[in-house]
Amino acid sequence: MSAPRARLDRAWPRCLSLTSDRGASALGARSLALVLACGLACVSACATEEVKPDEKPGQAGETGEPQKPVETPALPEGAKPEAAPPAPQVDVSAEKKAQAQEAFDAAQAAVQAGDSAGAIQRYLNAASDDPTLTQARVNAAVLMLRGGRIAEAKNQLREVLRVQPDNAAASENLVRLELKTGDLANAHAGLLQRIGQFPASLPLRNQFARVLVAEGKLEQALAESKRVLKADERNVGAMLILGDVWYREKKLELARDVLDTAQAVEPTNAQVANAQGFILLALEQKALALEAFRRAVQCDPSLVEARNNLGILLVEANDFEGAARELTEASKLEPDRPGVWLNLGNALRGARRDQEAEAAYQKALALRPNDPNPLFNLGVLYLDGDFKGTPALDRLSTARTWLSKYREAGGSDPKLGRWEGEADKLIKKEKDRLAREERDKLKKAEAAKKVEDDKKKREAGKLGKIDEDDSAPAQPTPAKPSGKLGGKEDDDK
Repeated sequence: MSAPRARLDRAWPRCLSLTSDRGASALGARSLALVLACGLACVSACATEEVKPDEKPGQAGETGEPQKPVETPALPEGAKPEAAPPAPQVDVSAEKKAQAQEAFDAAQAAVQAGDSAGAIQRYLNAASDDPTLTQARVNAAVLMLRGGRIAEAKNQLREVLRVQPDNAAASENLVRLELKTGDLANAHAGLLQRIGQFPASLPLRNQFARVLVAEGKLEQALAESKRVLKADERNVGAMLILGDVWYREKKLELARDVLDTAQAVEPTNAQVANAQGFILLALEQKALALEAFRRAVQCDPSLVEARNNLGILLVEANDFEGAARELTEASKLEPDRPGVWLNLGNALRGARRDQEAEAAYQKALALRPNDPNPLFNLGVLYLDGDFKGTPALDRLSTARTWLSKYREAGGSDPKLGRWEGEADKLIKKEKDRLAREERDKLKKAEAAKKVEDDKKKREAGKLGKIDEDDSAPAQPTPAKPSGKLGGKEDDDK
């Protein structure tokens, strides 16, 4: 039987392109479509600046250390230098600023309490009271993204860039959304414009390099990252992009080395740890890769890619409950990500939580109807799943239906014919079993009736002869003979 298949779901930026077969015997060694998210140069599809309760407006991402001036890199091809637009003149009273601060703090508390809807509204209230409080809108957009409210998130991020065009967090999230929706042209053009206005902004330059990677322009991405590193030799973002490009070019040792350097610069950078895990997988060092993904989750529990990757390797290690925990958290962080739900279904199936696994597969299918993999996994699940209250024949017939839908949808798996054949065999076997049961039931019923009839006959025999034909009319009792016994009767005549 085939081993589970690992198919990459490349969250923005689309970094790695690896497909490999990995075993998971406890899953019955059936071919389950697994999705391994990319790691190199990747960040969570939510935000570069995490919403944290202790974060104050304007302080997100600040280290408290003075930043040394850096050399302005040469403009990338296509960028034109232009004056930055003047910042909007906003007169905010002290009272409004205090109200904005109070709303921001309340929003942070709501985030901590898990009240996303309340947090979004409070962030927007804060931004309304003080339009210069751009971090409030960025945080609101982050939460909107997590809830799948993409259009609203885009509007908030564009408003931030209108007020503060060089806001790196707003730019990064907006570009990520544009790439997620396939709008590469706008992502590319928008960044060129912002870089033309703010050529010294290294975060914008790194974002542009990531867009180039997504466009498959690896040499240009490499050149842009080197410009950034020339300006700031400790720039981890640029190192991540170098690692990504070299991975794509199958220069694994170079990729590993640059990521080791990045780790030395920022030991707790979750993106670096996640990327290292991916390189270690390519180097066939799975145990080390698992630990790298685990370290990435510890460094940043909100990094969906790291949780997704860790969950996949835990499935392969037969730690299905552990995998289910990681992937459940990932699904909460990004509920609109079909690959995470697909992987969660695999973990739940391994844990024999079949009803939950079916729900996860159905969610993956709903989010990405054109992906045939959930159809395949549903077929496999129903082949040997435990669905209480569902007759075996119905379960097997459902499995066969899902596998047929997978084939009709253009799905391709080398063992598909075997699974279809197995389903047909099991269906026939179950039908034969049911037919035997029905025959046995009829035989038992006939035998029971015979026993009952015999019992009635014996009971009737004790009372006298019984009529064989119960439906015949009763015969009259003959009259007693008249005259003297032993003599001839007198003739009345």
